[in-house]
Amino acid sequence: MLRFLLPALLLLVATPAVAQRLAPTPDLATDPREIATYQDCLTEAERDPPQGFEDAMQWRDTTGSNAARHCVATALFYLGQPAAAAERLEELGIGMKAAPTLVRARIFDQAGTAWLAA
Repeated sequence: MLRFLLPALLLLVATPAVAQRLAPTPDLATDPREIATYQDCLTEAERDPPQGFEDAMQWRDTTGSNAARHCVATALFYLGQPAAAAERLEELGIGMKAAPTLVRARIFDQAGTAWLAA
């Protein structure tokens, strides 16, 4: 049994950053229009990271929302800059003091994923 488990675990550890994903954090966007913008931003960040990053930065500069900041970090991750994404995710999690613990935990979990990919 161990001889089958060990290779499977090694494959998980060796998974490249490109194969990893950062999941949406639904509670970051609250109003219906922001939710739609957030979903569109995350989709663009994964599909076309350079354009997704530009769009996310513009949205962040316009609103400063946590959802926009999360999208910027997500775009950085898909641009192949997981360390920069991890730093931004940590900053986001630290700055969200009033957010529910579960939401902050999701952000820190994603920061950990990004650090592992760095």
